[in-house]
Amino acid sequence: AMLTWWLAIAFGSSRMALIAGLFVAASGLVGLEARLASADALGLAASVLCAGALARCWLGRDATDIAAALFWTGLGLGIVTTGPVVPAITVVAVLILSIEKGSLRWLMQLRPGMGVVWLFVIVSPWLIAVALAVSQGVADGPSPDYLTQIGVPFHIEAPPGSYVLILPLLVGPAATFIFLGITWFMAELRRPAVLFAFAWGGPLWLAAELISVKQPQSVLPAVPAVALLAAAAIDAGATVIRGRVSWFYSLGPFIWPPLVAIVLPLVFFHLEGRMAWFGAAAFLVAAILGPVAWFWIRPPTMLASVLLSVATVVFIYIGFFGSFVPGLSALRVSQNVAALAAEVSPCRSPLFAATGYPEESLVLALGPATRLVDAWSAADFLNIPGCRLAVVDRTQIPPFHQRADDLGLGVTDLGHVDGFDLRKMHVVQVHLFVAGGPTE
Repeated sequence: AMLTWWLAIAFGSSRMALIAGLFVAASGLVGLEARLASADALGLAASVLCAGALARCWLGRDATDIAAALFWTGLGLGIVTTGPVVPAITVVAVLILSIEKGSLRWLMQLRPGMGVVWLFVIVSPWLIAVALAVSQGVADGPSPDYLTQIGVPFHIEAPPGSYVLILPLLVGPAATFIFLGITWFMAELRRPAVLFAFAWGGPLWLAAELISVKQPQSVLPAVPAVALLAAAAIDAGATVIRGRVSWFYSLGPFIWPPLVAIVLPLVFFHLEGRMAWFGAAAFLVAAILGPVAWFWIRPPTMLASVLLSVATVVFIYIGFFGSFVPGLSALRVSQNVAALAAEVSPCRSPLFAATGYPEESLVLALGPATRLVDAWSAADFLNIPGCRLAVVDRTQIPPFHQRADDLGLGVTDLGHVDGFDLRKMHVVQVHLFVAGGPTE
């Protein structure tokens, strides 16, 4: 959020910069990725750092050596954390902005000579790792079958336009003002803030929409651009409700907070058999603030509406991340697996191999020696003498048993843990197996 403020302030309006930063802080996607401590969140920060420096050089404002250094630093960190994503966004944005300027000379302000050297220094550990992988014959990476067995991040098949349909969930309050400012964006496309936002986030969003496999984190680097667009429209006084269509699209603050205040406590009660009263109270406050923010979407009180919309999200964050998530035992799968292992393990200090549930938290809970493998490797792991347990998701039990049968290895199911996997967004059932059984 602070980096988005720094990006937006390059366009000269402190009010616009404040609003853009607040919108990023209130984004549901950014909030979730930050709390999952994913590489995508660090990649987002790197991309915004890169964008802020690029904007200054394009505008010819504050295009100092420091800005150039920050550009190459952001680009390098983006490569290390997310691979080609940030460089691809940058190249496309540079092409669009250069077409608008009719020249590439402005790029010299980025000090490309020294910048490339600094970029190489940053990415050299990554390049060394890739070189070692190539030399060891593993550069092709894991096979699709292996990825299916160990588990991959949440994704679904969906048609183009799906991200727009869930825009309020992805970017939070900014979505309301984006819908209200669409006609203004088209009319003011050459305005610097609008053009830069489209150049930076537009191609990525379009590509993500066209790809049938949808992963919410795919559009994460575009969120600051969306926030910048919404902030620019608000700052220009262009987010006005005109007619039934704009009235309908403005209803987000009026509908979503009360809906959250009803649905989430019911879901929590259904899963846990009790009520998280602190979280429910926070949601109730959000349900009150949201409609008030909607009533204030008028030119005289527009800034107050923005601030109240962000405050609404703050209370939703408090209720969800501060009360509901910590209170849901179903989300503490790794800790519950570790507790079950301590209770039922036939030996002390066992070694673990896990398949179908590739969460880093599982390694933290079970110990750094824990291996994340496929189902066949989990059976091979148990076939080695010693104190060993296999953590097997229910989806991997058939191939696990098949491999155990091929080895002539009997296995015993010591119990299971039910929960919810945030990585793949579905219910999981994780079993503990030990070598030894009727066929051994």
